[in-house]
Amino acid sequence: MTVPANVTRFLFQIPSLPEALRVVGFDIKAAVSDVFTCDVELACENPALKQETLVGKNGLLTLFNERHPQYLHGEIQHLQQGESGHRYTLYRVRLVPKLTFLQYRSN
Repeated sequence: MTVPANVTRFLFQIPSLPEALRVVGFDIKAAVSDVFTCDVELACENPALKQETLVGKNGLLTLFNERHPQYLHGEIQHLQQGESGHRYTLYRVRLVPKLTFLQYRSN
């Protein structure tokens, strides 16, 4: 079954962010006995998203398919601003599991 071009296939949400984010692309790296990393390229109409306000916030990447959506929950580890166009600014976000931040713990 084909999906029309005007139907959303991928969605990225940051609950504390009111702006709409459009998924341009993503790359998920996962391995057995290792944590995943998910780099998501986003387009947003707001050219002034700040790394310090979004790092550590929850993020959700939803992949819609023919049967059931798949969800990838995590926390934002990194935010990088890319090129700005007439309407949209590109951002690159790294989503990781909450467990990743435990490696920064010290005694």
